[in-house]
Formats: sequence, C-alpha cells, structure tokens
Amino acid sequence: MIDVAVARIEVHLVHLDSVPDGGRRSGLGHDDLRRAARITLPAERDAFLAAHRALRRLLAERVGGAPESIPITTAAGGKPVLAGPGPAFSLSRRGRWCAVALSDDCPVGVDVEPLRPLTDAGLGVADLLPAGARAAVDAAPAAERAAVLLRWWTRVEAAVKACGAGLDDAAASLERAPQMLCGTVTGVALSAAGLTLGPLAVDWQLHG
Repeated sequence: MIDVAVARIEVHLVHLDSVPDGGRRSGLGHDDLRRAARITLPAERDAFLAAHRALRRLLAERVGGAPESIPITTAAGGKPVLAGPGPAFSLSRRGRWCAVALSDDCPVGVDVEPLRPLTDAGLGVADLLPAGARAAVDAAPAAERAAVLLRWWTRVEAAVKACGAGLDDAAASLERAPQMLCGTVTGVALSAAGLTLGPLAVDWQLHG
C-alpha cells in the first residue's frame, strides 16, 4: 500500500479593517498600484489595496524581505505565483474580508463569501454549479438555501483556483482538488482546496 503524504495548507482569514494602512504605497508592489488605479469606486479600491497588503505581508513572513519587493508574477492561465522560491498561494476578497491560502506542498485555492440573503437572481448562480452541488442547493430548506449555495460556491471556486481552471471545469476540478470547508467562523463561507492526490490538513487562522 502506497503511503500518500498529507498536503498541509495554511489559511488566513483577514478582516480588512484590521490591516494597517501605513500610507497608500506601503507594503504594495507596482502591479498592485497599477491595478488599483483602474478601480473607480474608492471603497472597492481601498479594499483591493488592503487585501494585497495583507497577502504581501504574509508572503514576506514566509520568504523574507520587504512586502513590496515580493516578486509576484502570473502563470499560464492567469494564476498568480511567486517568481522565486516560496509557497504556492491563493487570494480571495469579498466585502470587508479576504482569505489567503499558503502551502509548501501543493497548488492551492481559497474562496470566502459573507453569508447573506440572496435574491432569486443571486440564487440563480446555482445553475453554474456542477450537478451534485445544484442538487444539494435544491434540496436545502428555503431558509437555508442561500447559505448552502454560498458554501458550495466557495468549494467550487477554491477547487478551480487550485487547478488553475475556470468554472467550465468546475466538476473536474472538484474531483482533482480535495476541498475543506471551514466550520469555525460564523458569518462567512470559507473553503480551501489543494491539487493533491493525498489528504488535506488545513490550519485555519483568523486575523482581526
């Protein structure tokens, strides 16, 4: 029997209000600032900058150096990766929350969604989920349907990010990249996935 190693993932859930500002350019790379300049809504731009400041701080703790000098580039398919040695990572931002997944063992994906009521149009995104996920949403009591949908959505998003794929490949990504749903934080749906043949172990860490 082949002993398959456990893939370990560290997931940091960060409330963006807890991220120190330190000046607009502090802790940010040139690409972060360039992308932020294209965001017209000030609140959305500030959230983007805070999330990327948090990501760079966490990466700097792992690889050393100043956060703004961390070399982030884009792999085939658009997945952000480090240009040098260091962990695989994934970033998700929604509302005033962001989540960062880090792993030395495998490609990773993470997704966070605040739990909230959804309109009929919002519930309609269930049509984009794989058949098994759609069935779970349809079977949920009406009062719980939005939460079930959002939890499944984070699992799918985490899996496709780990695989470097898109929603068209959601079903295959769920098969290829095992996912774990965080059950310790109220008010948000949070999932992580790793592109690995073995089991996952996720260390969930809450900041702010």
